[in-house]
Amino acid sequence: GRIIHNLEAARLPDSTYIPAGPQPDETVMVWDNTITPEICRAVVNHFESSSLITRGVITRGGVTTPDERFKVTEEVNVAQAAEKDENWREIERVLLSALTKHLL
Repeated sequence: GRIIHNLEAARLPDSTYIPAGPQPDETVMVWDNTITPEICRAVVNHFESSSLITRGVITRGGVTTPDERFKVTEEVNVAQAAEKDENWREIERVLLSALTKHLL
């Protein structure tokens, strides 16, 4: 399993178009073999069946809205999902534990 942690939120100027697709990002840290393949598979399966997926969500001026002109993604805010769903709460606990291990 792999943990990816975005260290700094991307800032998109109002007038700039960012094309969809992989972009090199020096603010992302990656740790391989951090979680077991079984845990990784369970997280992916829960994500793929989740009703809490949002698409293209960006935050501008403190307002969060979907805007796929700037960001073409499918994502779940794990912290918000953990407030609504016990499975996401457990996933959050496991991921935060793994992340803390590497950051401290």
